[in-house]
Amino acid sequence: MTAEEAQGAEQHRPQVKLSERPGAVERFIAEQIEPRYAELREWPQVYSHKYLLFRAARRNKVHMKKITDAHRILFYSGVAVGSVDDGVTSLVSHQAHRVCRSTAMTRRYLKAADVPTPQSKVLEHNQYATAVRYWEKLGRRATVKPSRASSSQGATVGVRFEGDLRAAWKKAVESVEPEHPILIEAAHYGLDLHTYVVGEAVVSALVRVPFYILGDGASTFDELAQAALARRLGPEEKVPELDGEALTEAGLPRSHVPAYGSIHELPPVPGAPREGTLYVDVTDGLSEEIKQLAIDGLWALPGLEAAGVDLVVSALDSAEGALVVDIDPAASVADFRHPDYGKYRQPQLAIMEQIVRRSPAQ
Repeated sequence: MTAEEAQGAEQHRPQVKLSERPGAVERFIAEQIEPRYAELREWPQVYSHKYLLFRAARRNKVHMKKITDAHRILFYSGVAVGSVDDGVTSLVSHQAHRVCRSTAMTRRYLKAADVPTPQSKVLEHNQYATAVRYWEKLGRRATVKPSRASSSQGATVGVRFEGDLRAAWKKAVESVEPEHPILIEAAHYGLDLHTYVVGEAVVSALVRVPFYILGDGASTFDELAQAALARRLGPEEKVPELDGEALTEAGLPRSHVPAYGSIHELPPVPGAPREGTLYVDVTDGLSEEIKQLAIDGLWALPGLEAAGVDLVVSALDSAEGALVVDIDPAASVADFRHPDYGKYRQPQLAIMEQIVRRSPAQ
């Protein structure tokens, strides 16, 4: 986006009008994104996770010996100090890596360490009747997903009706092998906070904001969404089509004209940058309590010194009601290096510095 286009977009942007009972996401959009709407960052070159790790190693005078395309041994002052295996460093123990492959097992470790995490239950594929009873116990609002952490494609968020629960269960079951159970958990609402923790410090933090549009009182959902997506794509790139069925299920018919200044979250858009999600750097705005909660989440797992820690928070300045929902040793540092708004961060430098700090040569 050119400077002239940015200025024009800012001048003609409708003024936000919050709903009567705005949630955390709506407030964050109104306070943190819309005032700097024209400051959307563009990244002509996007670096991969592995490239950033390897470049950080060289910067810290760490020599890498290639074993395979995915595996490197790290040397500092001639001494082997660690490794990188398929993007995961030796700051992650084998046990921690194994635990994090299962959301259910990760939750057990978090609960054992008194780290707040969503109420949940693990069920086998043939326990749908039990799932219905547990869903009712949760107040008929839940998320259903495979317990295996890498199977996010089988997840359904915000299940409110029994027909939706049946469809969500079927989706989760069909996305994994029979030996992998299904997790049903209490719905949690708030900001999707993605942090990266190294040692005893939160070195980077993003809020992942769902794809949304701002009503202008004249354009339809479809027109506003197409314009929002086109803004994030190059002039030669084709704007992906919205999923009309997903919009209808969300109560957002594509032909509807939303009110002037109203904020509306839309379903993810496959083919769009980050499926429409905006990554907003908030590293400098986190309270010490939230940082400590993320650190506690990391240290709940044995032998884990660096990982992405995901939380749901109601605000950035308070840990009240905050939950740790996931820990990912393979989280990409590239997300923090290429935010859509705010400063770029380099957790890969902290990772390599931690590896060197543990070296006998230090």
